[in-house]
Formats: sequence, C-alpha cells, structure tokens
Amino acid sequence: MIIRGLIPYVLFLSCLALVTNSVPYLSIWHFVDHRRYGAFPEEDHVSLAYVLGGNFMTRLMFMQHFKSVLNYSDHYFRLYFIVDDENRADVNDLMTSWNISNCEWFFYNLTEYDSRVKWIPNSHYSKYYGLSKLLIPEIISDNVLKIMFVDVDIVFRSDIFHLWQKFRDFNKLQSIGMVENLSDWYLNKDGKKSVWPAKGRGFNAGIIMMDLDRLREGDWKGKWRAVADKYLKLHGKTTMSDQDIFNAYIHDNPTEIKSLPCEYNFQLGTLTRSDELCVETPLALHFNSQNKTVRRNYVVYNAVRKEIEGIDGSDLRRRRRSLRKRALPSVSKPDSKISCEEYMPLQSFRILPNALGRLKETAKLCLVTQFSKDRLDSFIENAEHWKHPISAAIYGTDQDMTEIVEAVKTLNRPDLVLHMVFKEPTDQTMSQDIYPINYLRNTAVKYSNCDKILMTDVDFMVYEDTQDLVIQSRDLKDKEVLVIPAFETAENNITDVTTFPHTKEQLVEAFFNKKINVFRGITWPSAHNSTNVAEWIIAEDVYSVNYEKNYEPYFIIKKSSCPMYDQRFGGFGWNKVTHVLQLRMMNYTFKVSPTSFMIHQNHNISNSLFRWRHDPHYQKCLHYLKKQFVLETADELGLQLK
Repeated sequence: MIIRGLIPYVLFLSCLALVTNSVPYLSIWHFVDHRRYGAFPEEDHVSLAYVLGGNFMTRLMFMQHFKSVLNYSDHYFRLYFIVDDENRADVNDLMTSWNISNCEWFFYNLTEYDSRVKWIPNSHYSKYYGLSKLLIPEIISDNVLKIMFVDVDIVFRSDIFHLWQKFRDFNKLQSIGMVENLSDWYLNKDGKKSVWPAKGRGFNAGIIMMDLDRLREGDWKGKWRAVADKYLKLHGKTTMSDQDIFNAYIHDNPTEIKSLPCEYNFQLGTLTRSDELCVETPLALHFNSQNKTVRRNYVVYNAVRKEIEGIDGSDLRRRRRSLRKRALPSVSKPDSKISCEEYMPLQSFRILPNALGRLKETAKLCLVTQFSKDRLDSFIENAEHWKHPISAAIYGTDQDMTEIVEAVKTLNRPDLVLHMVFKEPTDQTMSQDIYPINYLRNTAVKYSNCDKILMTDVDFMVYEDTQDLVIQSRDLKDKEVLVIPAFETAENNITDVTTFPHTKEQLVEAFFNKKINVFRGITWPSAHNSTNVAEWIIAEDVYSVNYEKNYEPYFIIKKSSCPMYDQRFGGFGWNKVTHVLQLRMMNYTFKVSPTSFMIHQNHNISNSLFRWRHDPHYQKCLHYLKKQFVLETADELGLQLK
C-alpha cells in the first residue's frame, strides 16, 4: 500500500524533473508506459547497468548490443544508464523513439560521481568511464537489490534471462559474479610490474553480476578503495582499468566471487585464448579489443555480429507486442473527396542522434543535409570537398546504416556527424516508399551544433572559397538568409564532379558557353529565377533579391531562427517551396553570396519524382496539402490572405 501511495508522487517528481535542468539525472526517469512502473514481476525481469560516455561509438554499440538481447528474450527489462551530459539526451531519444513495450529505463549523471574514480592513475583507453563500474553500488538507487553490468561490445546469442538466473546459484557469501579471464595476462609469466594480483587467471569485467544489497552491507564502498590504494602503491597505475581493481579485490576477498560459465563472456581480444580455454558454445561474444581482432574463428564470430547489426530493430519492438502508433500529421482532415494520407510520409521513426561523430564546440558554419544509401557516393564526394563540419540525417534499414557508417568512418573526420533515422515498416503500400525528406531535414537541423547552417541537398557540391561564406554569413540577422546560387550541367550524363567548374570565373565561362545552366532553369524556372544570376555574374558584394512564387533556393540561415520544415511533405513536391514560403511570410530578407555557388550532381530519377510525373492524384494531394499549409501558417502568423 505504501508503494502504491508513492507512485503518483514519484510520477510528479518525474514530470517536474523534465522541466528543470537543475535536477540531477537520477530524478529523471522515462518509461514507455508510466502506469507500469513497479509492475514487472520481480522474478521475471532483468536489471541491466550500462556506463555510456566518452567514445561517440558507445551509443551505436549499445543499440546493436541491445538488439542482440531483445532478439532472444521476451522478458521485462529495467535499464540503468550511467551517462555523461553528451550521451543522456541521445540515448533517451533512442529509447523513446524505439518504444519497446517491455522496457523501462533510468538515468544517473556520471559527472556527479566521476571525481570518485578520477584519482586513480589509469593507462587503459576506457579512461575513467571504465573505472566508473566500481561505483555502481553507490550510484544505483538503494531499492535496486541486484543488477548486472554489461559492456556494450558484447553480443548475446541466447536469452540473457538464463544468465540472470545465475543469481540463484550465489551462496550466502558471494556478492559478485564474473567469467574467468580467458587469457594468460594475470598469470604474469613474465613478472611484469604492471600486472595486478588476481585469483588464478583472474576475471573479466565485461559482465559483472552484482548483489547490491550484500555489497552495500559488506562496505564495498570502503573496501574497494582500500584495495585500490594498497596495490596502486605497488603497481603505480591500473593497466586494465576497473578490471585490475575488481581482480585485486577478489584476490583479497576470494569468498565473494561466483565464477560464471565461460560461454557467457567469450572474449575475443588480441591476447585471449578463448578457443582453448572455453570449449562450450559461446552464448555471449565479447569483442573486447580497441583494435580489430584477427584470430581463429573470428570471421565466424564477426559474422554473428554483422547479422545482429542487420536485424530490424523495429521488428524486435513489434515482436514485443508493442502497439505500433503512427503519429498523425498536424493537418486538417481532408474531405471525403480527397484522401491523401497514403501520399504523406510517416511522422514517427526510431532515431539515434549523433550515431557517428559529435561536435564538442559550436561550429560557425555547418553543411546540413540528409541522404539514404543510394546517395552515399554523393555524400562521400561532398565530405571530401567541404572542409567545414557536416550534420547529416541518414535514412534506411539497420543494414543500410551499418554500410553507411562503415563507409563514412574511412573518411576519419570527427566533424562529420550522422544521425540515424530508421525506416519503419508500415501497413500502407504507398507511404512506406515516401522518402521523409522534411523529417530528415528537421533531424539534421535539430542535432547540429552550429551557429549558421547551410541547408542543402546531398547531391549538390559547393564551390569557391567556403571561408568567404563564413565571413559573409557572420553578420546574418535573425530574419535574413544568404542564398547560394544553384546550377546544373547542360548534359545529364555528366557525373564526374572533378569536371565541374571550381571557380566563379570558370562557372561564368561555362554558363555563357551553355555547358552550365541555372538549376531547373528549363523544367522549373520559378525555382531559382529570383536569385537573379545576371546580377550574380557581375556582383562583388552581397546583394538582396525579391521573393517570387515557388522560389526554393539553398541558403545559409541562423540555426536559432530557422523554422522547422513541414513534415507532411516527403519525396518530391513542395517540401522546400513551403519552407521558403514560410520564411517569406515571416518577412525574411533574401541575400545572395557573390562568390560561392553550387552544382547539382546528376543521378537517376527518384521514385518520388517519377510518381509526381505520372500520378495525377499524387499531384492533386500535394497541391491540397500545400494549400492547407498556407492557410495554417497564415493563421499562426496572424496574416490575412488576399
């Protein structure tokens, strides 16, 4: 009865925490269904702890890891995320958009505790994030009695609940469960000073089952610090981070360890002898190496990981009996004569912001774009040419995302930031194929850490000294945009961007020789006529232009004042025109860069454009949606339409 009485109060605190930044993360918890808090049967749920911080890849690795967990288990999960400032929002957006029905999650602010381990000298690449595992009994709420820490580089091949049940095998003295370390490191055959003491081969810290109640009662908080201080005087620093301290603790307190079956942490690091020391079929693969591992059977195990990466995370969610909800667009219901819903893209997706890369400091100017796998080559060419940061929303299946990330990682540019938007299966035959371009644009804008943003499509290359753009956009006011003139080659079969004009002088010459045209100057002249190329050719300074109907330039704008794109528009048709029209209705001024320009990369016609050209009902619906957009925007701005 007491717990039931507290639930409304707990929910009130949760809501209060959402509207203030001063409340620590441990007061902020997010559930898929708030009514189910505390409703999971204690014997039928798994409590998992994760430390996410530092390397931006941990967010992506966590998602892939948890897909492997969900792939084999239908049990309930409580996830306890110990995160830094950078990871909390991204992980919460992932979990909220994933909407897994049998999962609830909590956040704890790592920055409030990191000083408790930063005093420990440590040469391991995990830095103090790894050491933070030692603090789990201190950080996690006292009402959590048992928990299992899991590294995000572990891929499960069986139901994790079977491992969770190993708590039943703990005797009255055992408080920690770990798998033996499958290497000779702690045997220290060479007598290295850097190797800490351990019981036998020692234990691997990739999975740690913790009886928190016993650890707290046994003064874990004081005892591990005493052990660390004792052996730091002998060894100077930790080489294996928290694992050294866990093993030294077990060495001094051997009755507290429960040895777990080796198949639940089959280690694939460079120094391991897993194939020799563990003959059981691996049930949890631990890719515990900073470097690529090359060893016997690694290809087989890596194939398992690749298979998990390719699994549709949304499919896992549906298997968990979650109600699939499609967010309704903010549009008046069409009358019975016009049924346009099938022509609108979905409005809700599973997302992973900052899946690859992150800007630690706000950039002066970023290129903001979106693409799917079929435009990957265009993005690569853009990234090799554009030397400023890029914020890009990428769209596709889980398998598509894996391929895109692998390709972009080879560029070795930390200022290329990718935000994943996962394609959602749908019952509708039409809308599942509509590319949600404005949703993607909004995602790329929202998660960009930039002062000014260049809104463009990925199949455009920007030329001339882009530093001039930084200077020209520096003084942009809240209601001003800087337009970049757009061109295309006269011949549609030209795809080699190295043949494009790279300077204004070359561009003007090609323009007069009819090798270059204004973009869509023949098929849709109103799109860019307002830019006034005749004026641009002779311009030496920024100049202003007037808005004309259906103008849709590419431009630089202050992120803080950029309105969101209307997400009802997807694929081809009015998706950019409506946004520029909104700027006009908000009294924006359109200025033009006198130095820079962009050229379109030719490619095959998209499905959306093909549909636009051949489906009259599609055109009719988009015209209807455009009309609705104008009426709604005018009403919001208090404008009277003529």
